Amino acid sequence: MSKEIQFKTFEVKKDEWSSSRFVSETFNGNLEQDQVLLKIDRFALTTNNITYCAAGDMFGYWGFFPTEEGFGRVPVMGYADVVASNHSDVQVGERLWGFYPMSNYLVIKAGRVSNSNFFDVSEHRQQYAPIYSQ
Repeated sequence: MSKEIQFKTFEVKKDEWSSSRFVSETFNGNLEQDQVLLKIDRFALTTNNITYCAAGDMFGYWGFFPTEEGFGRVPVMGYADVVASNHSDVQVGERLWGFYPMSNYLVIKAGRVSNSNFFDVSEHRQQYAPIYSQ
């Protein structure tokens, strides 16, 4: 895949949640080895999301999806579809339930692939409990 895609991601100021923005980033379409491009379809906003904001720095929740200093990407649970894959065991068209940013797309590094799931083994995810990376 080499077509450029616009990622649009919702971010909040870590110290003032009423201050938010949408960030646009251009993805060049080139995936590195084992990377997978997900198109996020739906996600849920619950009281847990507020907890993630409130405890963001204390428990490291802001680190799931790194961004510019002072801003955070609120983690949500939702569905995504694999739209491009550079991992031999992850197929385009697979439907996934997982932990995502409030965004339209996400690139992850797939690893520990089994018949039922795989993990995001990106370096910034290594410090977290495995449940957050499936």
